[in-house]
Amino acid sequence: MKKNFLIVLNIIVVVSMAMFMYHSYKAELDSNIHVDCNYNYLVTSNTMNLSCTVNDEDLIISNDNPLNVFVFDSNNVIIFEDYLINGNNDLQITGLEYNSLYTISIEGYDYIKEDYVLTKYDEFIFSTTRSDIVVPTFVFTEKSVTESEYNFSIDLIDIENNTESIDISLYDEDDNLLITQNYTEFNNLDFLFTDLNSEEIYSIIIAVNYIINDFNELNRLLETSIFTTLKTQLPPSVEISNVFNDNVNLSFNLATNNEDATGVIYTIELIDLEGNILYSEDESNSEINIEIDDISGNYYISVKSSYALNGSTYTNIELNTYYLYNNELANFFTLPSVAIVNTDLPLTNYDDYSDYVYTFLNSGASDFSIICEAPIDCAQLVTNDLYSDIPFIVSDLVHAYYDINTINYSYTSTQLNVVVEKEYTTNDMIIIDQKIDLILNSIISEPMSNYEKILSVHDYIVNNTVYDSTCFNDINLCDNDHTAIGVLFDQEAVCEGYAHAIDIMLRALHIPTVRISSDTHQWSAVYYNGGWHHLDATWDDPVTTNGDNVLLHTFFLISSAELVLEDSSSSHEYEHTFINFME
Repeated sequence: MKKNFLIVLNIIVVVSMAMFMYHSYKAELDSNIHVDCNYNYLVTSNTMNLSCTVNDEDLIISNDNPLNVFVFDSNNVIIFEDYLINGNNDLQITGLEYNSLYTISIEGYDYIKEDYVLTKYDEFIFSTTRSDIVVPTFVFTEKSVTESEYNFSIDLIDIENNTESIDISLYDEDDNLLITQNYTEFNNLDFLFTDLNSEEIYSIIIAVNYIINDFNELNRLLETSIFTTLKTQLPPSVEISNVFNDNVNLSFNLATNNEDATGVIYTIELIDLEGNILYSEDESNSEINIEIDDISGNYYISVKSSYALNGSTYTNIELNTYYLYNNELANFFTLPSVAIVNTDLPLTNYDDYSDYVYTFLNSGASDFSIICEAPIDCAQLVTNDLYSDIPFIVSDLVHAYYDINTINYSYTSTQLNVVVEKEYTTNDMIIIDQKIDLILNSIISEPMSNYEKILSVHDYIVNNTVYDSTCFNDINLCDNDHTAIGVLFDQEAVCEGYAHAIDIMLRALHIPTVRISSDTHQWSAVYYNGGWHHLDATWDDPVTTNGDNVLLHTFFLISSAELVLEDSSSSHEYEHTFINFME
């Protein structure tokens, strides 16, 4: 019995404490009403419409504590009274005097520390229109719409010149405001929106702001116009792909699309870099084959079209081009340290041996003979260290395709016979040429300066090649790393591969270049802006410890003095005999 009594007593104590805490909390609680009103004065009927949203979560509003709407005239006399309830409220105020000033006041109560406190929630001052006002009107006229432009005009009718300004706002289909313009001159209300997207919905909101009374109160006329831009009428298009060129036959595929044009005729032309048309024929086939064994030098494929579109006729409009970089191997530039000579004549001076070797290697010869005439002993050209390395050194000066892999000699005192095994096979050169054409067509445009072309080639090679450290550390792990094949097809190489790719690509662009070798490294010399500069794509593509790809321009078109400043090690120490033209 005593136990039950204690339980009841404990319950009473807990409830009492809870009630005490609640009242204490209530005494500290501040409650209020949230009121949001929109005011819309109607000039034509001289009425004011109110739309108010009331949020009374704590149920403060009651008969004893109402939320009132009062309208006061300029003498502070109440001419209208009503009340608001929790939720949405719509009120209309009528019986207003013309050309008069009024104040709307929203008044109610807040509940603060168990006391109701009179509060003014909103106040709005407005003035009414003159009784004899003539409201401006306007006529909206759409003049034209295209795929990218919209033209319209406004004819404003304002007898009493009450218009203060006109606002024109353009929105996209997601109601994003694109542009808004304010006009205070109304002589020429002709408007044009440009740079629009085709086949897209837009809306224009026109607001004419006009004065309604002696208080300079503004009202506005609003009109919304929605329009859709037209579909862009597209001309024909063509894609050139699968280009193959072995300097005997040229083949490629065409993917044509007439789009919105009619009467479309496609013409294929081969044009040299001087603008001469080497071949021209109308084509409707998708697979094109052309014999080109009588074409030498660089040229490009031009696909043109004649067609009708939008009521106009177009003739020989160039749709696409594709350049064929033939990698011309003849000298399109000269070097001060070697010369092309008549190798049919006998060699009579040891100093001329390098010119003979250069002439043969530069022509792409795989085997050749040199006749020696006294005082020259042909055997000395092979056995004497002064001359035995010349073919390997001079090979850096010719096209990378003719780089020497091995040399075999047979000789007498009067004749030297040379057989060269080159680094690249005929098939290697064909597939590299196709790849070079594809790359250069993607990164080079003819308006580019030589500097921009050199930079594009340098950056492409660095960005698309990783230095193969495994090959550098163990020659048995090298694949194509010492050739341009490693760069162009395997995306990995060592310095020789980088230098070969630079050599082949720049020569294809008719930019003079040779290779430079030290005991452990190879890089490029490039002729630009009247002088020769160093370019080392390998060292601009450093190996990082975290595997990040890095593109530098530290060794891009720099002088010999700058090269020494950037690297004082033996990596860039080279034999100057045939590279004496470097700055």
